[in-house]
Amino acid sequence: MLYRQPSSPNQLLLHTSCAEDLYSIYHLQRHLCWYESILWPEDMKQSHGRIHVFFSEDDDIVPTSFINDYLEKSNIDTTVLSDFKHVLSNLKIGLLGAGRMSQALARSLIERNVVSSKDQIMASDVDENQRNIVASQLGIVTTADNREVVKESDLLILAVKPKDVESVLKTIREPLLPHYHLLVSIAAGIRTTTIEQLLKPNSRVIRVMPNVACLVNASCSVYSSGKFATTDDRSVVNTIFSSIGSCEGEIDENLLNAVTALSGSGPAYFSVLVEALADGGVKSGLSRSMALTLAIKTMLGTAQLLLGKEQPFHPSQLKDAVASPGGTTIYGLEMMEKAGIRAALMETVTAATNRAAQLES
Repeated sequence: MLYRQPSSPNQLLLHTSCAEDLYSIYHLQRHLCWYESILWPEDMKQSHGRIHVFFSEDDDIVPTSFINDYLEKSNIDTTVLSDFKHVLSNLKIGLLGAGRMSQALARSLIERNVVSSKDQIMASDVDENQRNIVASQLGIVTTADNREVVKESDLLILAVKPKDVESVLKTIREPLLPHYHLLVSIAAGIRTTTIEQLLKPNSRVIRVMPNVACLVNASCSVYSSGKFATTDDRSVVNTIFSSIGSCEGEIDENLLNAVTALSGSGPAYFSVLVEALADGGVKSGLSRSMALTLAIKTMLGTAQLLLGKEQPFHPSQLKDAVASPGGTTIYGLEMMEKAGIRAALMETVTAATNRAAQLES
């Protein structure tokens, strides 16, 4: 439906046929940028949530039949879709970089049927061996040309090393269309403003911080939106990164360095703790394999208790529940306190946060 806004008489507002129909929105953005008397100025090329803004050159109301006729002649499918998972199944996803994170993401999207077919995903990488691995293991199309991925995709995931971000963005600047493409960056230490400055004006950018646990669909992700990202963009990102674990929502970008230090680097910290506990078991007479298995599975079980769906424990509650008066646990905890384990772990996260800030600047 087209109508005029009283506060902006020279602007026409177009509603899609379904408020949640992201697929239609992408098609309308792609096909109706320029059409006879309708102009879509450069500063209006971004999506405004579920409403799209058009400017009529002659200031006349554009009849709905005008748009409907064009959609019919162009064979543009605007069928109502039921949910975002269905929406995603119709989007083409481009991976700029085919490393472990990209592989894990592509595998989950395919195996969990978030996309309707592996043909919906395309990846680029400068390393021919890496491309061959991805093509053989996942069966997706690969290329050495980042621009080709952009031209064939709706949603782009920037998954290259931080030092390569600038060169990749300069390469894709021309084919990337701000009103059509959404760029999702998982490159550590690169702010959304930096990415936006390297792309065309009004480019839609969202920055996500997952972790290596995405390899087993257990990543814990959060994201921060750039200036021009829409509500629909955020919903798509939430759905995609929930497929490789959990997505805990949006946070202020200034806090992403702390996220990097805690959950991004966290698997390394927990690995050291597991190894140290296993060493203690070996010192006390256990075999290496038995000690390591016990330490790993104890950490896993503890995490499940802390995350309990019905009645999750607070860490201090669980600690107190295990440490009975005069028992073995309280003596072990005393040694941890004497060694300053709690303070050391706090300083570990603080140091990593400060380093992330240094790299970001």
